[in-house]
Amino acid sequence: MKLTKLGHSCVLVEEAGQSVLFDPGGWAERSLIDSVTRVDVVVYTHDHGDHFDVEILRNLIAKFPDLQVVCNGEIQQQISDASVEVSTVEETEMIKKFEAPHEALPIPGAQAPAENGYHFLDAYSHPGDSQHFSETKRVLAMPFIGPWGKTGDSTAKSLN
Repeated sequence: MKLTKLGHSCVLVEEAGQSVLFDPGGWAERSLIDSVTRVDVVVYTHDHGDHFDVEILRNLIAKFPDLQVVCNGEIQQQISDASVEVSTVEETEMIKKFEAPHEALPIPGAQAPAENGYHFLDAYSHPGDSQHFSETKRVLAMPFIGPWGKTGDSTAKSLN
C-alpha cells in the first residue's frame, strides 16, 4: 500500500491496482493534486470545505473522466446542484462506509455535518473528522488537529 498525503485531510491511497483519493478539499495542496497521474475513485467523508471542494472535483473529472465518487447524500446533492456530471455512490465493493460521526463543534449553534468514515480494501480506514468509531483496519488516517480535538487524545485513540 502506498500512501501520499496531499495536504490537510487529503490522502491518495494506491493498492491492488486502484488509486483512491480521500477528501480533496479546499485546504489540500492543489499543485500536489494536479501532479497525480491516476485516480479511480474520490471519497468524501463530509461536506466541510476542507474535505470537499466542487472546483477540485471538476478539475479531477476533466483529468480523469471515468472517475467515480463515493460520498453521502449531502455531498451527492451539492454535486447535483453544481451541475457536475459524475457517478456517485455511498459505497462500493472495495470501499465500505462505517459510522464515524463528526466531532461536536465548539461554536454556539454550530451544526456538525453528516459524516461517514470509509474502509478501503479492508486495510485502510479514513474517519474524516471523527474520533468516535468502533473499528479500524491495519492503517488508520486519524485526525490529529481540529477545533474539537487534542493531539494527545488523538494519539491515545489511535493506539487503542
